[in-house]
Order: sequence, then structure tokens, then C-alpha cells
Amino acid sequence: MIKIIKIKNSVILIAILFCGISCDKSNVKENQSINKSPEISNKIQQKPPKKSKVVSTSSVVAPNFILSNLEGKEVTLYEMKGKVIILNFWATWCGPCRQEIPAFNRLYEKYKDDGLEIVGVTIQSGSNQAIQNFSDKFKINYNLLTGIKGGEPEETFFEYGRATGTGARAVPTTYIIDRDGYVVKSYKGARPENVFYEDIKPYL
Repeated sequence: MIKIIKIKNSVILIAILFCGISCDKSNVKENQSINKSPEISNKIQQKPPKKSKVVSTSSVVAPNFILSNLEGKEVTLYEMKGKVIILNFWATWCGPCRQEIPAFNRLYEKYKDDGLEIVGVTIQSGSNQAIQNFSDKFKINYNLLTGIKGGEPEETFFEYGRATGTGARAVPTTYIIDRDGYVVKSYKGARPENVFYEDIKPYL
């Protein structure tokens, strides 16, 4: 079990003990907020698409976000409109997260030309350079995003947990977002490649 506790001055202490298919994040304060600049807030509040091919009454609009890639370029969810997105909240220190990387690499290589986008939002994993070194070691071929000022990945994780009702207590947590910008599937814990493929196949 991995416990993450928010204390004074926003210092986050991590006690790490790996478990079966996920790294549990107990006692996370899901109502924490991050002071965003007006520019960031305006980008996040872009309107979602009006039309949707929603296949489930439980599908919800995927919350927009603004994060940074490892080169420092800002990236928003709405810029990926029209793609089928696997949005994976993960961490370099999480064993089950590492187990999923080869599957995501294969899926992205096979289906990127069919409109698949895989986005790994990196939680509490150090500097961009440390994440890049990890990415190089594991030969990650899909997009990795991190914070602009430091806490946006955690805030995005909490927002998705609130919007979908899944909570934000464990990594990996993964969402499938259809081409119209709706969350149509979520997973807590690691899954094999065939599970992800079967669930994205109807949208490709």
C-alpha cells in the first residue's frame, strides 16, 4: 500500500509498499486545489464538444486539463479532440504501472495511425529529466505529461476521480476517452494489453 498525506506547506510524504495490481493512495485529500494562473484557467475552461456518440448512460465529459510534456510544451486535452485516448495516471515508483508500459508501447505502435493517443500523466515522480531518463530506460513511445508549476498532475487526477466517481486513491488508474471527449471506461489497477484493446476497438 502506498500512502500519500498532504501536510502543511503542501509537502507530500510518500510511504511506499507495493501491492498486487495497484499502488494504493490512501488518505488523499481529494479537495485540494492548486492556484492556477488566469491563462491556465482560461485554457482549462474551454467548452467540450457539443455532440457525442455516447454508448453508455454513465459516460461523462472528460475534464479538460493543461499540463506540460517533458520538453516544457503545454498540452491540453481538448487539443486531442477526435482521438481515442487512453489516459493513464501512473508513477515511476509504482511496480504495477511499470508492468503496463510494454502493453501501452505495443498498442500505440499498432493503432496510432487509427487515431489512438496514449497519454501518461506522471504523478510525483521527480524532475522532467528524471522522468525522461525513466522513459528512455523503458523505451516509452507515447506521450508523458507532468506539471507546469508542480502540482497539476495530482489536481488532474483528483478532478477525474470526482467527475467519474472512481476516486483518486491508486495508481495506475486509467480512463478511455472517446473521439467526442467522453470518458467511456475506467480501470483501477493494471490491466493486460488485450483488455485495453477490446475496450478501445469499438472507437477506433
